[in-house]
Amino acid sequence: MQGIADTGFLVAFLNRRDAHHVWAVAVAGQITEPLLTCEAVLAETAFHLSSVAITLQLIRDKMVRLAFQADEHLPQLEALAKRYADRRPDLADLCLIRMSELYARHSVITVDKADLRVYRRNKRFQADAKKRIISSIRRASPSRRAGEPRTRSWDDLRGDKGADSPKLFGACWRTFSGAFAEGPFESTSDRIAGIIEQEAQLRDFASIRPFSNEKLARLRENSPAGGAEHEVFVPEGSRYVWKITRPNRWGLISATAMEYLERLEVLNEVSGTDILIEGVAVTNVGVPSLVTSMAFVPGVHPDSSELHSQLAEEGWELIPDPDQMLGYRQSESGVVMRDAHPKNFIKTGNNLLVPVDVIFVVPPEK
Repeated sequence: MQGIADTGFLVAFLNRRDAHHVWAVAVAGQITEPLLTCEAVLAETAFHLSSVAITLQLIRDKMVRLAFQADEHLPQLEALAKRYADRRPDLADLCLIRMSELYARHSVITVDKADLRVYRRNKRFQADAKKRIISSIRRASPSRRAGEPRTRSWDDLRGDKGADSPKLFGACWRTFSGAFAEGPFESTSDRIAGIIEQEAQLRDFASIRPFSNEKLARLRENSPAGGAEHEVFVPEGSRYVWKITRPNRWGLISATAMEYLERLEVLNEVSGTDILIEGVAVTNVGVPSLVTSMAFVPGVHPDSSELHSQLAEEGWELIPDPDQMLGYRQSESGVVMRDAHPKNFIKTGNNLLVPVDVIFVVPPEK
């Protein structure tokens, strides 16, 4: 999705307590390239958040890109200021109007839809203004309807309160934490220190992305399906599988929580199972876990021979694994697939193999 970011959208995205936060997160999940914005919008965003660092992180994370120089458009901005003097527009509003003229194919992403529907582009009212402005707060989760039972199903609860994709969750966490404990780590002791620091940062982030103890207890009322790295649940009648990471287990030995999220994003892209991070659960002794959900894939586990045969046909070769996990490498891409046991795949009715719990390790770009 192409778009132009307004202050209200950016503040709502970064502020968990903002009334429009759920909507902003949903829109951000549709972004395929950095949103265009201007310095006036970023200045307003920093003011409302009381944080320049968090605002600048949006640029570093490539969520937004500066695409407007006010001094190159002074005549147009002055004309707009005169035309709309009765509405007392601020500089950010005027810059956005000018940007909407320059980037006519981009939607203006804003919560201030009333003003922008009054403003004109190129001195004409836009007949499709409503389509060009992504601002319908009704995209947020609906409230309970009259007669709806108070105990909502797990399918209804999925994606509740701003759940994110692994990639978006990681970006929000990194922005919230500021100075982030990331590798590459030069030694084992540095890596262990990084793991401990990330878990402390994730525990703090639980105040922004919580998975409540009440919901956790309710989830555990379902029969667990086991798993070394996760508690796994498939609530009766649900279309989704729910998982809770076990304490201090992030997939691989000595892995960090952020590395777990990065690998989960690759699995999400490969499997197409719509993985969401539902929130952070914290134990009574302060240990954080991630709660995730993903689409339930109907089918059966393949046997070892058919799994190996089909992977070989697709260019995957069996490799020795240092942690005694069954591993394959795709020779063309260099991608390594670990923990590739039959139980971590589903063979669908049309004989497609869907990885549901394997670990993809992507080589760094050269």
